[in-house]
Amino acid sequence: MIYDPHGNELPELPVATPPRGVSVTWEPSDRATTDVSRSLTPAKVDSILRSANAGSTADQSALSMELEEKSWDIAQAVQTRRLAVAGLDWEILPPVGDETPRAQEIAEETEAMLRAPATYSADFDTFQQCLFFDLQSALLPGFAVVELVWGPGGDQLLGCNFIEQRHFTFADSETPLLVTTDHPSGMELDPGKFVTHYQLARAGARCRGGIIRPLCWLHCFAVNGIKWLMTHIERYGMPFLVAKVGSESYKTERTKLASLVQNFGPAGGGVFTDAVQLEMLQAPNVTGDVYFKLLSYSADAITKVVLGQTAASGDGGGLSGDNAQSQVRQDILEADCRALENTTNAQILAYRTGWRYGPDAPVPRLHIKSEPPEDLDAKATTAKTLNEAGLEWDAAEASEAFGMKLTRTASPAGTAGFQPASPSSTAFRADPSLLEADIQASADNAAAILSRYLRTNGNREWFGPLQGLIEIVTNAPDEAAFREQALALAADLPALADEMDSTVFEGMLQLLLSTETANGQAARAAELKGKEG
Repeated sequence: MIYDPHGNELPELPVATPPRGVSVTWEPSDRATTDVSRSLTPAKVDSILRSANAGSTADQSALSMELEEKSWDIAQAVQTRRLAVAGLDWEILPPVGDETPRAQEIAEETEAMLRAPATYSADFDTFQQCLFFDLQSALLPGFAVVELVWGPGGDQLLGCNFIEQRHFTFADSETPLLVTTDHPSGMELDPGKFVTHYQLARAGARCRGGIIRPLCWLHCFAVNGIKWLMTHIERYGMPFLVAKVGSESYKTERTKLASLVQNFGPAGGGVFTDAVQLEMLQAPNVTGDVYFKLLSYSADAITKVVLGQTAASGDGGGLSGDNAQSQVRQDILEADCRALENTTNAQILAYRTGWRYGPDAPVPRLHIKSEPPEDLDAKATTAKTLNEAGLEWDAAEASEAFGMKLTRTASPAGTAGFQPASPSSTAFRADPSLLEADIQASADNAAAILSRYLRTNGNREWFGPLQGLIEIVTNAPDEAAFREQALALAADLPALADEMDSTVFEGMLQLLLSTETANGQAARAAELKGKEG
């Protein structure tokens, strides 16, 4: 509540609504009749920038528009940066921390109003165009101004009226003043009716913002480089026709000969007497390579200034991933989006919410989805590393993370969950020398290998309940007796299987299979070697 000096409560004033319709109209005389970028020299660039420092930004703003028309490097980079933002989706959310139904309802109604195409007039830009193109035109000059065309009471946004930056001045203000017929010195802009978006390259005066300043210098040098390159091509890339005649013929036939030379086309030529000595002095740079290097350097520098990187501009993926937004460095992309969000929230949504719902209503906020996509390759690598360390990832959670239905496949029979025991583990304490000898054995000696392992005292304990039966087998006098008694034991194994730890026994079988495989490969190699011999 607000009180007067006597302590009496003052009634709340109704929230003012914006004027309807358009207050700034375009006239044919507003067409640009001069071209400040024509015959651009370092001295002219310096003059334009010094005038802008004093607040007269008309020429600097006009130069910002003209360079996009004359420099293909600037046009490509600026368009890429704008489209990187325009390609993102957006949404209207409740205020941070406010999850009340009223806040959610206001946010949903506001988004529906902004997205509905029927609310816009064909004569003006839509909210989408205003957000991603009109306001983004602040990139070079540092600011952009749009007039909002509101419906009755400010309930609907009927369109956006973009005003070119060259119609503003900072001469007597820190903010842009609109120069009109009635206000030649500039008029202040009404909040809620006009949106002013700033995109400054650094802190300081807004009349010196934007990235036009480094770009106009680079363009000035590049355009002169092109001019020098064209001169070089004309001089060294085309033949030069020379006609030498006697003095008498020169006096009488000079005009006819000159016409003859000109008929050879744009290569150039000349008519001289035979007494004239003509010599063309060539510079060391006869290939023109230095001019191409200058143009390449300028193009890379322009791309760095606008996009923050050069990798994505022409030779592959950028620093933030190989997708539509990767053309712009990720931190620059997010900064552009946050600047647009702040401008929209403070100068459009806040006013519209107050007009429609009252001064105490929760103001919704714009969110542009500029977050980088999750690196699924890195996540898959992490999952694989954890799995190899013995940690399993829940299939449902993994399916949600990767956006696809994942299920665990059953392992082949007899090998589910099997990890061969290493010779150094406590569960498998075979003698190293014996293990090395067994690896060299053939598949036919598998039974002998098992017999020797069973006779090794350190390998008995992992059979647990079978210990007594093992004693019978290990005391067999020879291999034949061992095999016979082992077959007899097979009938009793199923009843005891649930009580025994088979981990090391499985490792034993794995060792036997590996031995057989190695022996088979060795035999095959020996066979091939014998054939070659």
